[in-house]
Amino acid sequence: MNFLQLVQEAMQKAGVREDLPTTLAGATGIVADFKGYVTDTYRRIQNTAHAENWFFRQQLDQTFPLVAGTDGYSMPSGIQEINWRTVTVYETAKTNERSLEFVDYYIWRMGMDTREVEDTFPQYVTLAPDDTIYVFPAPDQAYTFRYDGVIELDELEDDSDVPIIPARYHWVLVWGAVSRYAKSHEDGSKLAEAESEYRPIYDTLVNRQSPEVRIVTGHLYGERKQYGR
Repeated sequence: MNFLQLVQEAMQKAGVREDLPTTLAGATGIVADFKGYVTDTYRRIQNTAHAENWFFRQQLDQTFPLVAGTDGYSMPSGIQEINWRTVTVYETAKTNERSLEFVDYYIWRMGMDTREVEDTFPQYVTLAPDDTIYVFPAPDQAYTFRYDGVIELDELEDDSDVPIIPARYHWVLVWGAVSRYAKSHEDGSKLAEAESEYRPIYDTLVNRQSPEVRIVTGHLYGERKQYGR
């Protein structure tokens, strides 16, 4: 569903006694309210505890060039965060690819950036508070920096905008919007209905679109492993 269709469905499910909009441009009144209910739900789902782990927010196998003698680089456009476990550097012809070890900024700042070392194949990477990416040592020639990234929050603005959440889970936005409507109008029965519809879809979204979490805990008789999300 696109943005307009999401708003239309939410208004229908909420039982609003008003003609459904044919566009969201210049929306006023209850249509503007539902436009906000959908966008607020969408923004909140992207910002949950899973936030940067959602599969639908991943942008895989990205690259940018490293320049000889330059150790600082801007965060790539549209990328909010880098999965530092995936970072590698390779020579231009994609040979001699090696992983870079992520280090805390202050370890880099006080333990590496203060040292005089020759430019060579980078071994470490860090992220400064201003989102500058630093590699150490500085490269001695042109290399390619390879990574998996997390895209910035997506926003719904125009009628035809489609959420990055997989289509089969779009109803989570519809029922999330209905829930917000019910809360603002203190409609307990509609709120209960919306929550009962929303929760199973959201739980399935979490199960299918977030990585499994492996928990290892100490145990009197050895190691106990738990798997879950």
